[in-house]
Amino acid sequence: GMAVNGEDAVHAMTTDLAATVANPNHVPFDTVLMDFEMPLLNGPEATKRIREMGCKATILGVTGNVLSEDIDYFMAHGADEVLPKPISMKLLKTYWDESMSQMH
Repeated sequence: GMAVNGEDAVHAMTTDLAATVANPNHVPFDTVLMDFEMPLLNGPEATKRIREMGCKATILGVTGNVLSEDIDYFMAHGADEVLPKPISMKLLKTYWDESMSQMH
């Protein structure tokens, strides 16, 4: 699923969480890529709301300016990790591989 802004992201997760409760066969989102700069609701705020709803998915913050305070701000709002833009699929795959190996 693709959300165009923070409110969309929160709405998508609300729908996903409701589907997870209603349908035992529903496969919930397992990774969310959350842009920092978004209209209506920025990434950290959207992340905070999603976490408050009980979302357990991996949330990866994405930011163009990788300033340590931006990264700390994102992490404080519930992001698991913050990645620089443009997103590298290789980096993303490495992250997934590492988190999978930690689970098993």
